Amino acid sequence: MRCDHEVLTFGAVVKSVSGRDKKRIFLVVGVTEDGGKSRLLVADGRLRQIADLKTKNPRHVCFIARLTDAESDELKACPTDSTVRKIISAYDKAVSFTEHDS
Repeated sequence: MRCDHEVLTFGAVVKSVSGRDKKRIFLVVGVTEDGGKSRLLVADGRLRQIADLKTKNPRHVCFIARLTDAESDELKACPTDSTVRKIISAYDKAVSFTEHDS
């Protein structure tokens, strides 16, 4: 897993590396500016739903993957919590198998 902040835009799958939500997988659904600093708008479809997006500092997440074109189109067409959960579940399982947390 690499921490590449240049790719943190809509459709990035990220893992939180700090805060109460540490080790949780999120989907970046937007980017905003707050006092001249870039902030990510993330959701996981459960604790952080589309109606209540979490604002996250880009330094506090690590890039995991980019959504496929089909997944990105699905999210744009139907931005619901179930869509977010479905997309994240595939990446969450992949990360669990390839990562060894101590």
